[in-house]
Amino acid sequence: MAVINIDKNWLYLAEGYTGSRATAEALLKLPGSINVGSHHETWPSLKKRGVCSIPDLTFSVVRHPLDIIATQCAKGSRHPVSHWLIRRYRHRDPFYFHRPNKIVRYERGISPEISGVIEQNIDIPIRFPTPTKKPWKEIFTKGDYKFACSTIPELFTLGYVDWDVKSTLRANDIDNYLKEHGDQKIHG
Repeated sequence: MAVINIDKNWLYLAEGYTGSRATAEALLKLPGSINVGSHHETWPSLKKRGVCSIPDLTFSVVRHPLDIIATQCAKGSRHPVSHWLIRRYRHRDPFYFHRPNKIVRYERGISPEISGVIEQNIDIPIRFPTPTKKPWKEIFTKGDYKFACSTIPELFTLGYVDWDVKSTLRANDIDNYLKEHGDQKIHG
C-alpha cells in the first residue's frame, strides 16, 4: 500500500517483509494521510495513473535480505536456506522494488526511524513476530553466504556487506553452489 500525506507532502512506498502493512496502517492514522494504490504499488505506476503529484519526500523501509530469508525458513517452511536463495536467483526476484529518496532500516526500529523521517511521532507495532527464528548468521553456511553475496546485489547497494567482499567472489561460487544444491524443486 502506498500512503501519501498531503499535509506534510511525503509518500510511503511499501516493500515486502518489512512490516509494511502495520506501517501503512499506522501512517494512515496521521492527519492528512490517504491510501493511494495497491499494497506494493510503485511510484512510476502512481505517477502514470496521475494518483498524486510529486512529493517532497518518498521513503521505504528495507530489511537485511538474509534476515528475510531466515524468517521465511522459520515461518513453518520445510525448505532450507538454499531453496530460498536458489529460488530468488532463478526467478531474478529483487528484494526491493522502490528507489525512494530516503531509506529506513528495519533493523534500527521502524517506529523511531520513520518518526524521524516524517517529523511526527508514530508507533508501529510488530504484528507477526517469529519466535522460532534464529539470526541469519546461525543458519547460513559459508557456501550460502558466498552464494547470497554473489547473487543479491542489495547486500552491497544497501550497505549490508562491505564492497571489499565483492572482490573475493568468483563466478564458480555460483556454479559450485548450484551443483551442490540445484536439484531441489523450486516452487513459485
